[in-house]
Amino acid sequence: FAYQGEGSGEEETVIGGYPAEIRDLSLSQAKALLGIDISLNGDRVEIACEYDPSAYSAYTALGLARLTDRIAGEFIRKATVGEVELVSEEDRQAILTLHDTTAEVAERPAYRLLQDSAEKDPEKTALVAADRTLSYRQLNEEANAVGATLRECGAGPETIVAVLADRDSYAYVMRQGVLKSGGAFLPIDPEYPEERIRFILEDSGAKLLLTTGRVIERRKAFLQALQAEGIMVVEAEKAAASGSRENPVLDVPADALTYVIYTSGSTGKPKGVMLTNRNLVNFVDPNPKNHEILGYTERGQVSLAVAALTFDFAIMEEFVPLANGMTVVLATQEQILNPEQMARLMTENRVDVMSCTPGYLANLISSASFRPAVRGLRSVDFGAEAFPPALYGKLKEINPELHIMNGYGPTEATISCTMEVIRSAEDITIGIPNANVYVATADRNGKLQPLGATGELVILGEGVGRGYIGRDDLTREHFITLLGKRAYRSGDLARIREDGKIEFHGRMDDQVKLRGLRIELGEVENVISTYPGIRTCAVTVIHGETDYLAAYFTADETVDIASLREHLAKYLTAYMVPQ
Repeated sequence: FAYQGEGSGEEETVIGGYPAEIRDLSLSQAKALLGIDISLNGDRVEIACEYDPSAYSAYTALGLARLTDRIAGEFIRKATVGEVELVSEEDRQAILTLHDTTAEVAERPAYRLLQDSAEKDPEKTALVAADRTLSYRQLNEEANAVGATLRECGAGPETIVAVLADRDSYAYVMRQGVLKSGGAFLPIDPEYPEERIRFILEDSGAKLLLTTGRVIERRKAFLQALQAEGIMVVEAEKAAASGSRENPVLDVPADALTYVIYTSGSTGKPKGVMLTNRNLVNFVDPNPKNHEILGYTERGQVSLAVAALTFDFAIMEEFVPLANGMTVVLATQEQILNPEQMARLMTENRVDVMSCTPGYLANLISSASFRPAVRGLRSVDFGAEAFPPALYGKLKEINPELHIMNGYGPTEATISCTMEVIRSAEDITIGIPNANVYVATADRNGKLQPLGATGELVILGEGVGRGYIGRDDLTREHFITLLGKRAYRSGDLARIREDGKIEFHGRMDDQVKLRGLRIELGEVENVISTYPGIRTCAVTVIHGETDYLAAYFTADETVDIASLREHLAKYLTAYMVPQ
């Protein structure tokens, strides 16, 4: 085809929303897979592209022609390369209007999500856990009591409350209770090493720690030491029994913190991601544009929860069902690791929707005893790692009617921000954005790119969080304004196709996912480097039948591996210690 430059006259055909004149060129005439020629035709510049359609689409070739024209014009108008804009105003509008995601979401504090569901159907089962089953009324009243107790301890908007929870009913009572205080919850695994817990508390500035009597007994000496250092420890069972059970009426701003998640950090220390009430309320809203949430609410009534409580997937497993009047079945660690126990839990409770990593479900269905549980599912939402095409056929063989979603989203953009319903094993993408979320790609300097260019995926809109606690440098680098909207630079390579779907092309840095858990290899390497005698090290993920983390190092003398592992376990979570 030939493209005749910006504003250069009438063209005959539109490709991907842009005009072009198509000329019939047979493949035998193409000199290469893709070629471009620029010439003058009177007072017009003509840019002609030859391309092999088995390698490139007209959308891609025309994008190259338009970009060539755009950059040539910019070189004439601008003084330095740094001033060159790759996109025109027309391109900007095309990016903003490509996905129709704008939806009206009623603004309310996140503590109202459970409360409103409890008012609609108070006696419906909200939570099935190993220790007990709670109705919406019971869960809401216990959360109210915990929230009232925390307010007496000084909690309120912008207060961060650390929550150390086992996988029992009090995990939800405590997290919902923190919201009922007006504050934000910070999930911490009770089994984290002391150094890591201490760092997270100091870094976040959390002075309130909410946990259960069992955890207090198990980590008595450590928690007593924290109390001596000024941390107030609140026991959840006592708070739930003594606090006021009345629904709170609190003025919590939409932009106030709702939760903080600590993720792996490349500097050797984890970093805290701050999310707001507006972020979470927008994410769980069942409006027609929120196609991922509708995949839960329109197909299922009983949802399974298997994600680690410190992982933002666990927030989706808790808040999507509870905000929409569904039942959550919270699996124990033993059940999560045992296909037979998991199958029994799901079938006895009639679980019909779940979210997990593809690798986790692929392992479960390799056990024949688990397959009946899959037949009871109506919907499954995958995320946190790439979806393997072979899994599609295996699941459809077991359950032909299963609704399969492939979600994508970093913690910084509220759990999941795009989703595709997978209908075949071919051409799997991460889909299109959820409600009030927009996407674009940028170059390494953060400059906006035209549609069709492969670059860093930038997420815009209501899902973008506040930033990193105490890391203004990182916040400025990753949380930006683009196209007039708050945006997050994801560090993921992606391409937005002509049909609007997003192709995922991996990371731009050394961040990896291992069994769905996010790991900055630099954090592990930095801790290894602090071990006496080690000179250099490198950490990588080894891919095989089971993926695992491997560390290589040089040292001045022989290093005792058991001692090194023990050293790492003092600072890193268990899944970050190389196998």
